[in-house]
Amino acid sequence: MHASDLSTPLGYHGMRLRWCRDALLRLLRRWAVYIVVGALVIGAGASGAWQAITAVAAWLVLPLFVSASHGAWLAAGIAMQGLAGGLVAVALSPLLWQRTWADAERALPIAPGLRLASDAAMVAMALAPLLLLCTVGAVTLLGHRPAWLLPYRDRAIAALLAAVALSIALGTAFLQWQRRSGDRGARAEFSGVQRQRTSAADALRVGTLRWPRALVWLPLWRGPARRTGLGLWLGTATLCVPAVGLALITGFTGWWLAGFATLALVSSSVLDAVARKEFADLHEACRPLPIKPTSLGRMRASIALAPLLPGLATLPIALAVSHVAVRPLVLAGYVVACIGSCALEVAATARDAQSKASRWLLVLIVAVALASEVAA
Repeated sequence: MHASDLSTPLGYHGMRLRWCRDALLRLLRRWAVYIVVGALVIGAGASGAWQAITAVAAWLVLPLFVSASHGAWLAAGIAMQGLAGGLVAVALSPLLWQRTWADAERALPIAPGLRLASDAAMVAMALAPLLLLCTVGAVTLLGHRPAWLLPYRDRAIAALLAAVALSIALGTAFLQWQRRSGDRGARAEFSGVQRQRTSAADALRVGTLRWPRALVWLPLWRGPARRTGLGLWLGTATLCVPAVGLALITGFTGWWLAGFATLALVSSSVLDAVARKEFADLHEACRPLPIKPTSLGRMRASIALAPLLPGLATLPIALAVSHVAVRPLVLAGYVVACIGSCALEVAATARDAQSKASRWLLVLIVAVALASEVAA
């Protein structure tokens, strides 16, 4: 950003809008190949490209519409749909607000209301592709006029609007929280003398830390890898969503398991990319230490794979709650495929788009095929 572009609040908002739009377009171009591969896998039974798109879009809103036909599940359906959109906004937050902008914002007479409206506009723009897919899915489902949905059409539409509003609200709240934490950090810099005064006992305790804790785990919430730490929690929460859906909405076991496999691959891939970036400088500075670089790499990889374990642990519980009869050997093969695919993605040395698309296509086909056969 240039100083001339930040001379007024509206100029700042316009510059921020252009920067975020360009960053989101670049991200969309980079991920286009993965989106196409995922659509081809999930919509493999469709006869045309448009039918594949509408099929995927319909599955995005189907759980919400099913919950709308069951009054007791409506609040849970709205919360799950809104949380899913909110998690997408949180994942995109580095493209919507940069900590380096904090000084420029504090220097401008920006009213809190305008700042809040600007954050909401950025989140809505970031979620626009997802909201468009949800709209296509809603139109597709309503156009087919299923008997179970006809009496609840208005309730389903209202639930979708509420979920969209919740997604935008969650994303906006996260940006506001980031900005407030940045302000607290800036204020703390003026009183940094107190932070620098450590007692001999504190120094001794720091000196007795083992290197995995000091160089891998502590940076997740007190060092340069805080985004990775946040992604660790968000990834864990996201991978528990299919288990909740599996327990609440029966009859779609294969689709919930296929969704889990896809989310697990996306979560591990994104978390690994963020961890590689944030730990790069810290681990490069550790080269003079008697620590093998491969050990640091394995510890970093364990962070990317960590959300997978709680998610997999909740699936058998959800299957038992929903009283789904399963094939144990197929379920075991599905679990191995999920773990193996995520481990392969994290350990792969080829990071270019073509190699990743080939890996994703292979592992998603295997995982979706196994997921469809888990239920007896």
